[in-house]
Amino acid sequence: MACHLLLVGMMGSGKSTVGHALADALGRRFLDLDAEIEREAGTSVAALFAAEGEPAFRARERAALAQALAGAEPVVVATGGGCPTDARNREALVATGGDVVWLRASPDVLARRLTDDPAAVAARPLLAGDAGIDAVRGRLAALAEARAEAYAAVATLVVDVDHRPVDEVVEAILSGVAHPEVPS
Repeated sequence: MACHLLLVGMMGSGKSTVGHALADALGRRFLDLDAEIEREAGTSVAALFAAEGEPAFRARERAALAQALAGAEPVVVATGGGCPTDARNREALVATGGDVVWLRASPDVLARRLTDDPAAVAARPLLAGDAGIDAVRGRLAALAEARAEAYAAVATLVVDVDHRPVDEVVEAILSGVAHPEVPS
């Protein structure tokens, strides 16, 4: 079984950005589960939530995760923020034997990152209707609290990302994971 490197954490924690940089550093392919779901469905995550609801989206997410983990080639995978909240996904993440890194960020930092780009808030179904940084921060704080146990249950490494540049986060991950396999 391939030793994948999986990133979990809240929306805005940097899973996609760090994931790309980490994949480059490791010479691996990068998969963003939300992007894979969008490609397969031919529409955005927000549109899927609106048309099908969250349970149907989570079913798509389970299938995308299973497909990503089934590959023999070790890859870097950025999961969706809610992916580990599903018990079957937690089981799959733990069963890979790979490294699962929780990119942990404070609600203040997440809210600043997401509200810097109004399109980023609009594209996130769980923030729909939240206007302004205070509303976004409050919603993110509630989600982070609700998800913390799920993230902790799967994480083999926790990296705090507040006010850290991407290269520093990547270095912390490479220094802390069990299977870095960095090319020479």
